[in-house]
Amino acid sequence: MVTPALIRYHITQLRQSPATGVFLTSGWVLAILLTFVHGQFIAANRADLSLFFSYLPWVMALLVAALTMPIATENARGITERMATLPFTPFQQLSARFQVYWLLLGVWLLGFAPLIGTLFYLGEPDVGPILTGFLGSWLLAAPLLAVCLFVCRYAASAVGGLLGSLAATVGLLLVGMPWVAGWLAQVPGFGWVPSTSYVTLIGAYTPFTQGVINLSATLLLLSVALLALSAAVNRRTGIPLACAGALLWLIAMVPAVGWMQLDTTAESLHTPSAQSVHTLRNQGVPVTFTLHVSQNNPDVPAQVHDAIHSLTNLLLNLRAQAPKQVQLRQNNTDSSTDAAIRALQAGITEQNLPSGTVYFAGLEADIGGNKALMPIINPARQPVQEYDLMRLVAQAKANRKPFVTVIGDASGWQTQLADSFQITTIDPATQGTVMPSPTDVLVLPQDAPLPTPMLAVIQDYLAQGGSVLMTTDAYARTTPQRTAEVTESQPSSLLLQWGITPISKSVVADLTLATLVQQSGTGNMPYPFWLTFGQPNMNDSLSFTLGINKIMLMESGALQLAEGTAFDVLPILTTSPQARLVEHGAFMQTEPALANTLLNDNASGPAGARTVAAMVSGHFGPEGTPTGNLIVVADTDWLSANAIAQAPQNLEFLTNILHALAGQHNLATLRAKGAQPRTLTRIEAMSAALTAQSAQTEADIAKKLSEVGPEAAEEAFTLRQQLRDIRAQTRHRLMTLENGLLALNLLLMPLALALGILVQRFRRKRNANKLDG
Repeated sequence: MVTPALIRYHITQLRQSPATGVFLTSGWVLAILLTFVHGQFIAANRADLSLFFSYLPWVMALLVAALTMPIATENARGITERMATLPFTPFQQLSARFQVYWLLLGVWLLGFAPLIGTLFYLGEPDVGPILTGFLGSWLLAAPLLAVCLFVCRYAASAVGGLLGSLAATVGLLLVGMPWVAGWLAQVPGFGWVPSTSYVTLIGAYTPFTQGVINLSATLLLLSVALLALSAAVNRRTGIPLACAGALLWLIAMVPAVGWMQLDTTAESLHTPSAQSVHTLRNQGVPVTFTLHVSQNNPDVPAQVHDAIHSLTNLLLNLRAQAPKQVQLRQNNTDSSTDAAIRALQAGITEQNLPSGTVYFAGLEADIGGNKALMPIINPARQPVQEYDLMRLVAQAKANRKPFVTVIGDASGWQTQLADSFQITTIDPATQGTVMPSPTDVLVLPQDAPLPTPMLAVIQDYLAQGGSVLMTTDAYARTTPQRTAEVTESQPSSLLLQWGITPISKSVVADLTLATLVQQSGTGNMPYPFWLTFGQPNMNDSLSFTLGINKIMLMESGALQLAEGTAFDVLPILTTSPQARLVEHGAFMQTEPALANTLLNDNASGPAGARTVAAMVSGHFGPEGTPTGNLIVVADTDWLSANAIAQAPQNLEFLTNILHALAGQHNLATLRAKGAQPRTLTRIEAMSAALTAQSAQTEADIAKKLSEVGPEAAEEAFTLRQQLRDIRAQTRHRLMTLENGLLALNLLLMPLALALGILVQRFRRKRNANKLDG
């Protein structure tokens, strides 16, 4: 039984030792320097502590080894002999020391409060992973501390204790690193290492840093601590501790314990959504998932093993929440030739490795004999694994992918969406009167003139409750239309009867949403005719906008939405109130480098928010016909290869729209769980403001250089000097902010610790003077 006297004794020893404050301060400084300097915290632009938590285990290993180092000299100083005369068992002494040191490490972790404050000052982080990350760090400190106590218990000197503790703790941490696991896998007989690296200290610590409190990981960390403590005491006391540690370790290894976890992330990134569970529970026929994976090939990349492990945990979790509707099988393709043949027959892709060997990593879903396949488990898609999983279920349930019919050219995106949709492209010149059946979604990506029968087919399709994605444009790069007039043969001519009027004679310009593009002779400049829409400019009530934070339109037109119609007309993308309309002719005559300067001269009408994408729902046929859905985007270039290269989320947005129009709204929602990481919004806002100021000066220079005369040249020279000053000022402001935050995090807690020590000594001295008096 641990007594308060032992606790107070060890606390007093740590408090009176000057080395304690030095070690704690050194740990704070080292962790902050690694995060800010080596990890480039500001440049990484992530509003989370993932960088910090990646360095923290190694800093704690060094700190714990330094704090426990004096224990190795207790025999020489007679402390061990003195403690033996007291009425405390060796276990009580060890337990008290462990609890005090572990509590001290918890207090040390609280000393990183300034770093948390810095993060909230710079952005809007998710609180869950921050709290669980510190909880996981404190739990990780338990086995590290126990190992150091064991090493120092038998070390002959302080230096030996320090080096031995470092070797033991760093070795335990290294075993969990992917590159070490990959290297060990090359050793004959160690091919199993990569697939079990998640049961190491680092593997158990990682879920906490991602916002997950995992029961298996918690038991694993505590079991290692108990096993190490059992080795630090005598055999009689150590055996019960070892048995308790072994029992916890065995429980942690039970597969069913692996899915017992609490997901604290705001988006529930690591927990199956209620929609997925509801879908599986209410299926008439159970779904059988078969994992075809190579479990014994040492050459399989570690990231593939991580993706397989993550997918396996997701499947176990789903099976636990829908036990009668989800079945899980595993086919180890390394076990036999028949197993590899079964994977090939199922359609799993055989992947080659540089070593000359092959491996399988794929998933098969079977619902009543209808099968859907994920031929490759791609590590890059680990954030959206639940979406991919439920996409397989939807395909197997319907026994097909959603059918998408495209009237026009889909070369910019057809191949990339082939896994999710069955895409058919038709030529309106030769197939102008027939709509392929079935067609779940109809896409018109170009707004090119169509034969009159085809326009009638589109109207009939909508009248029967169909779903259409249509584009319109005042200036198209993919299909140039030099005249801004909309003819009756274009699909956009049908929009008037449904409550949408394309403002086709003008192009929208918005400096607030301007995209930085490379312009000849002037570098990167914000181009107001290429609009980048963020979440504030999207209708977040629609499922297909979830998880999307960057959509780019190129020379977009505008849509005027009618009020009081029989249709539900909802805006999807809306510009800022500073948007202007530029006449098509003026836009064509404006040099790109002069767009910012001459915008006010060329704009027509007042500034105001413009709708550039909208959704229309209602009865497109007689009363009583099914409800149809129409989405209109006022830009035919947003799905071009160039636009997708500039803004890859354009493709994600299209995928969401197609799923939603095909009736798979839950899939569009699930994609949001793979949302982009949060960023340092304050840094981004500061950089954007300074960039806009610099771009305006560059535009003024270009304008002056276009003028003839010595006065213009002299003024341009002055502007160049101002531009250099602005760029220097930009770097200076960002550096000043970064250095100020670094200094604050480096000095605040050490100064607070020093102040606390001074106050304590002042009180002690004052009490001594009172006693003398």
